[in-house]
Amino acid sequence: IETVLSLHSIVPDLQAVAALSAGHLGAIILPEGLRRLYVALENDPESDAAFDRLVERGHAAGVDVIGLRPQFGDFNDDLRLLGSQAVRDRLRRQFEPEDAAIFLGDGGRQDR
Repeated sequence: IETVLSLHSIVPDLQAVAALSAGHLGAIILPEGLRRLYVALENDPESDAAFDRLVERGHAAGVDVIGLRPQFGDFNDDLRLLGSQAVRDRLRRQFEPEDAAIFLGDGGRQDR
């Protein structure tokens, strides 16, 4: 939950849901019509394995599944240790450019 809340504090317009566990992450039901799904990952093997399962399911359903990776253990750690601007900068490099413009409100520029 703290990962999603930390991410939401940086990107409040991004719709988010907390999977609560790696097992639940791998089993998320992909809604009809979904084209792109960002997944806030934690830096651990369980998260990576669940993400890989979700990528496979997304690919089969025509959904582009993109992982958002923190520098440290999770985005809560990043927010506490790096601050909000550094987390925004990290996210800017991971979002698709058009989504960075929408969610970060800066045109997706990487030079800030």
